[in-house]
Amino acid sequence: MNCPLFYADECRLGRSYCLLFAKLGASVVVNDLVNPDTVVQEIQKMGGKAVGNKASAEDGDAVVKTAIDTYGRIDILVNNAGILRDKAFANMDDKLWDDVIAVHLRGTYKCTKAAYPYMLKQKYGRIVNTTSTSGIYGNFGQANYAAAVSTLRFPCSSCSANTEIETWHTWLLTCSCTRGRKEQHLRQHDCSERGYKYDPNHYARRDGASVQA
Repeated sequence: MNCPLFYADECRLGRSYCLLFAKLGASVVVNDLVNPDTVVQEIQKMGGKAVGNKASAEDGDAVVKTAIDTYGRIDILVNNAGILRDKAFANMDDKLWDDVIAVHLRGTYKCTKAAYPYMLKQKYGRIVNTTSTSGIYGNFGQANYAAAVSTLRFPCSSCSANTEIETWHTWLLTCSCTRGRKEQHLRQHDCSERGYKYDPNHYARRDGASVQA
């Protein structure tokens, strides 16, 4: 049993992550500060396993605790929490800057920090950090957002370089396409890492069997 944990919004990328992994047989923790229940119920209606959690991404210990208390382990962490506080740089104040940094950067750190000891003990872990092309190319009114998401590549590389986990991977998913394309890119990347044959309609296993995606 794989147990992935997501910070999921109700109808956007986080939901897509949750539904995709649930369809592939994972037991999912859906974390949303406002309403995780809608996504949880959607997963349960299609026969999947899911539990909801309401916590800030900055409260990583509480988020990960739900996965451990419910499933006894955490195999995959998807850091997807994000907010926008767009404002021209000349008009930006400290609160607009700090709020975005806190959710994107500190939230990623706190959740990863909480999950790390369990993955270390298991000698297995997968972490996906969600970033944006705004952090690569910049975007008007998003100096705070660009600063936050552009730094997410450094925790990925540092964790991978310093870990003792035998099968630890950190991935950086850059959002620059529609939801469907994001899901496809995630599948293609995972298949490539595992040496599977990729099919856009199925998730192919090494043994030749396939799972409907």
